[in-house]
Amino acid sequence: MLNQIEELLSARDYKAAMQLSENLRSLALKGLHYFQTYDLLMLMAMITLGYISWMVFLVLHVLQAYTLLPGDIFRKEEAVRQKSNTGKAQLCGCLFMAVVSVLLFLERSPPLYHAYFAMTIFLWTQILNEYKFIKALWRYLRGRESDYVIKLLALGVVSMIILELLVHSFTERKLYTWCFLIVGAIASIYLYKSIPWRSGIPVFVCLTCWFLSLFTLMPAEIPDNNKLVNASGVMVIVIGLTGKWLDLKAGVNRFWFGICNHEKRQPRFPMLFQLQALLVGLSSVMVFLSTSHRTVKQELHTIHQLMNWFIA
Repeated sequence: MLNQIEELLSARDYKAAMQLSENLRSLALKGLHYFQTYDLLMLMAMITLGYISWMVFLVLHVLQAYTLLPGDIFRKEEAVRQKSNTGKAQLCGCLFMAVVSVLLFLERSPPLYHAYFAMTIFLWTQILNEYKFIKALWRYLRGRESDYVIKLLALGVVSMIILELLVHSFTERKLYTWCFLIVGAIASIYLYKSIPWRSGIPVFVCLTCWFLSLFTLMPAEIPDNNKLVNASGVMVIVIGLTGKWLDLKAGVNRFWFGICNHEKRQPRFPMLFQLQALLVGLSSVMVFLSTSHRTVKQELHTIHQLMNWFIA
């Protein structure tokens, strides 16, 4: 078409050349639209199903591995599930994936399409393997009082609000400031009522959260600052030394044992704390040396590289 337009222009047939140019422009726009929306619906549906299946799979895993749901129901259901033939779901999943792979291969789809479909089908296959557990969970929820379901729904709503805050925090970092301020106040009140003995933990938590709230008011782009890095290393070592000193001087203080959540016993590696403090100090020094060389565009010495790898 470009050659024809050139020939028409050479022949001074401007009207025909303009008409052909408009046709070419229309075709180009259609081509761009096709290019931008190519397989859009299929990919969007598959990726959405993949994310949903990942969420469902995680929920089932957490419920089975990390919750104290009524043991009798799920133990009985587990016995039934082990007797049932769970291979049917896996066989169907493999067959379905094989059919999809053949169709994608015939359409000459990119390898990434195969990965999207494979992960989504795999996750849904794993979910279908747990259908007995899902049925037992549904019966359990139906047998509970309405207050229990309302609490679950309220928890879900709060979780969604937190997720939305996380999403918006990518553009509005000040949201974290409000989160820290609110959490500091609520956590301190909760800890004050929860800890039976007098302690400074509620005040400490409140002040810490409020101090962190200032951080997200600062600009995201901050240039290299070796002094801050070295100061943070010193702070870590000082906090560690303070904790070590309190651990040695605590005696039978139940308050300190409650924080540490451990029994008084000899450590397996007596020099581990000293080694950790040494590594923190060395890493701070190496950051200073590495950035100093980089600012003057000098190559790192071999000994510096070896030290960095050793610390890592």
